[in-house]
Amino acid sequence: MEVRPALTVPIPLVAAPALGDPHVVREVASSEESKQFADVLARGSEFLPPAELFEVPFHRLVPIRCYLAWEGLTPVACSMLLPDAFFGGIYAVATLPSHRRRGHARALTVTSLTDAVSAGCRESCLQASPMGLPQYMRIGFRQSFNDVVWTSPLGSG
Repeated sequence: MEVRPALTVPIPLVAAPALGDPHVVREVASSEESKQFADVLARGSEFLPPAELFEVPFHRLVPIRCYLAWEGLTPVACSMLLPDAFFGGIYAVATLPSHRRRGHARALTVTSLTDAVSAGCRESCLQASPMGLPQYMRIGFRQSFNDVVWTSPLGSG
């Protein structure tokens, strides 16, 4: 069990931060990319996924939008947006350990916020890990409450 801060941001108040070097972020659009999304999520989150995760058609989960950040031909980070009538929920933000601190999670979060605006959302929310909290605060998120997250570390049985 882990307590994580739940953060919200009023979307009209967010100014898209400068990303520096260009980041390639694309929405998951195929079965192969769905499997890559599952792989990046598992390895970036450091949890042991069930085999079924690799069969989820992330590219067809309307209205959910799943994204991959790429370095060349390699997917290195992922995120998920669930827009509804008011909130854009951002989930499953994960970066491969060997590609962290390069701005991929920031680029994915900004892409999610941009798409949330396009979907008519007025606010966005997410749960922050200790590693991601400072980054989300710089983007404009503010803590709303603490949330309890049940976690299982990689390799636990």
